Amino acid sequence: MFDFNTIEGFFDHSVQLRPYHSLRITKHNRWLIGPYLELKAFATALRYDRVAIDYLRAQQVIFGRREKDIPPTGISLIRSFRSKINFSKPEEDQGSLKDRYLTQRDYDRFSMANRDQPLFRARLTDQYTLAKDYYQVITLESHHIVEKSILHQLGVDQGALSPEKAPCVLVAGELHRRFFTPEFSDFRNRLDKRLDEAREKLHQKYHELYQDIRMKDLESIAHTIIEFM
Repeated sequence: MFDFNTIEGFFDHSVQLRPYHSLRITKHNRWLIGPYLELKAFATALRYDRVAIDYLRAQQVIFGRREKDIPPTGISLIRSFRSKINFSKPEEDQGSLKDRYLTQRDYDRFSMANRDQPLFRARLTDQYTLAKDYYQVITLESHHIVEKSILHQLGVDQGALSPEKAPCVLVAGELHRRFFTPEFSDFRNRLDKRLDEAREKLHQKYHELYQDIRMKDLESIAHTIIEFM
């Protein structure tokens, strides 16, 4: 049976900010981890809490794979961008973006599962200025380290793994919406609903999802959740 004590060994220390007693920082990659609802409330508070922002900066906490993945502050007046851009005419095409990032050896946009032929995935923020402006100002988001839809499908979304309490990581909105979430749209349909049969596929999937060296703490936590759920 999973509880937060099961993953306590992956953390450096607890966050010393009231009233957020359940938040933790991972030892190696410095991600901020906590139960969904508490982490969500903390993300909102970060927009206005300079003490909290300075504390996390001092602890070298990260919120994505890029230095510019940082907590936005103040009030955001940007509500949407999808109705305002022409998806058929990006400001920069995939080919030129791929060449540029390969030349710069910036692999954040590449899947390195096949290192001989890395798969390039352009971000909306690379191709549309309005998308970039939007994602720079939206509140950080609480991402379930093991997707809540997977936990529900397997019938284990209870107690410490309920949607409100399950372990989450605080990340930039673009990383959450454009990278993590889409990875499971088809995978859920192929997953065996029997827990024992599903575990092996889940271990492999989360190994692939968190393959970036900066996400190894997340991979370790995901494997532990899968084993104990």
